[in-house]
Amino acid sequence: QVSKILNFVQYTIQTRKVNLLVIDNIKRNKQNYTLAVDSKLLEFTISVSGANPQVILIDPSKKTLNPRDWFTRLLRLKEVYILNVKHPMIGQWQIQVTSSSAHSIRITGLSRLIFRHGFSSNPVTDLIRTRRQPMQGSLTYLILEINNKDDIRNAEQIELIDLFGNVLVNETIQESPFIPSFYSTIEKFQPPIHNSFFYIRLTGIDSSGHRFQR
Repeated sequence: QVSKILNFVQYTIQTRKVNLLVIDNIKRNKQNYTLAVDSKLLEFTISVSGANPQVILIDPSKKTLNPRDWFTRLLRLKEVYILNVKHPMIGQWQIQVTSSSAHSIRITGLSRLIFRHGFSSNPVTDLIRTRRQPMQGSLTYLILEINNKDDIRNAEQIELIDLFGNVLVNETIQESPFIPSFYSTIEKFQPPIHNSFFYIRLTGIDSSGHRFQR
């Protein structure tokens, strides 16, 4: 088990790691999730923490993956299941997660396409002039910087999503007329209430015409 844990730690400290899905589920029944895989996603890792976790993967061709042939188990303990898929098929993946208790699901990936963000009362083109978290009670823009503009055809929208998978904010974004790698929400919006934990999901089309989510 020590070697398995070391393998997982080695993965988690790699650069270009991005969050793809973060869910805390208070139910213990089976849940189904979808994962959009694009041409810039090199691999993804699924981590489930809970009692007796089980994961079934169905690729875009509707084939259920055999763990011996198609993915690597990084860690398999009584209350933790972590698996990794390298060079995944492009398209919509189906992920079935089962646990006999409340559980958490984390899906991360290694990607050539990443972004940074900041919140600002004005649509600026410098993240140094933004805040990592929005100011409570004030309308705000969300500013995004794509690491390589050539990797995408278009960035379409952002969502602020809580830890249970609920969408708190959904806003259309537009490209900066001054710096092509910068995007901002078209309008100011009201950020989530104080102490609400959320993550940001960016959706768009990559340079090969495939839908991406980060």
